[in-house]
Amino acid sequence: MIERFVDRDSTKKFILERKNKDGGYSFARTGPSTTSETFYSISSLLMLDVDPPDKEKTIEWLKARQLGKGYFPSIQTAFYVANTLNLLGKKVEKVDEFLEWCYKHYKNGLFSEKIEGMPSLKATYMLTGCICIYADNIYREEIHKTLSKKPLPDNLTDIFRMVRIYENINIKPPHKQEIISFIEKCKTPSGYYSLIPKATSFLEHTYHAVYLSKRFRVSFDREKIREHILACKNKDGG
Repeated sequence: MIERFVDRDSTKKFILERKNKDGGYSFARTGPSTTSETFYSISSLLMLDVDPPDKEKTIEWLKARQLGKGYFPSIQTAFYVANTLNLLGKKVEKVDEFLEWCYKHYKNGLFSEKIEGMPSLKATYMLTGCICIYADNIYREEIHKTLSKKPLPDNLTDIFRMVRIYENINIKPPHKQEIISFIEKCKTPSGYYSLIPKATSFLEHTYHAVYLSKRFRVSFDREKIREHILACKNKDGG
């Protein structure tokens, strides 16, 4: 299917040009390796049916982002490292201690970015997305109870995060009809999608809308989305 959407060779070249000697990938050529760009690069290569080169070096670089006792410097780093390693068939070091660190961010039905911080959907999405790789979430029922009492988020990104949280804890998400209605409200006249109704469309929000549409079996104009994506493609493959 992906051959219909991208020039595989130029996209592969674009990604590999951002691979650094340390095994990580960067946002721009010669830039520093980051865990987020490494995750998106590995994900993209695998979608292109390209075996990532020097995988062992990438795995080594990812594991080096983990601190002592299974900790990470941030939940964002943990999320991207754990999920990239999972794509490569590997695990973080000291899984039990890592899970213990993840649970230290839990409070009042959700997770927070900092152990002493305020709970948020973003943090809950990322940390449940780490935990579900290795174990069932011990707070799954409490998370469900907390989220089910809250109104539907007022933007596509947070609705996407909410649905992914439910997927991570293996519980059917609520608000199905409200979600479907909100997706339709975010559709722009050109057939793309925006963060909130009657706003400018961006690829990120179109991705969220398409993901949610497929999740809830809502039809969308595939050709228009295809045209939108290809219109954003540059000559260098990015």
